[in-house]
Amino acid sequence: MSYSIVEFPCTKECEAVPSEWVTDNKDACWWPPYRQLSRLKKSIANREAPVHSSWTLSDARVLGTAGAISMCLNLACVYFASKTLVLGTASVTDEMCSYVGCYIILQ
Repeated sequence: MSYSIVEFPCTKECEAVPSEWVTDNKDACWWPPYRQLSRLKKSIANREAPVHSSWTLSDARVLGTAGAISMCLNLACVYFASKTLVLGTASVTDEMCSYVGCYIILQ
């Protein structure tokens, strides 16, 4: 069982999700309907099975996989920071990466 780092092109967001949420051809990802961050984090950590009748299937691009969610989350954070730097944004704040528990200091 692995986790995938997926980028959602329409929102420019990157997230670590259970690999079972990613379609077989790796071009879309199921996303739960939860509005509360705590509920979303729980569904990811518990590897909740997608409910196709209530979850959204969104275009996505798999950037990589890892066996442990902690490694995948840290890689997602680093990817986010590198994309932000490429786009020329002034800085990445702790709050942007607090969900994954990593902190980036840019000089």
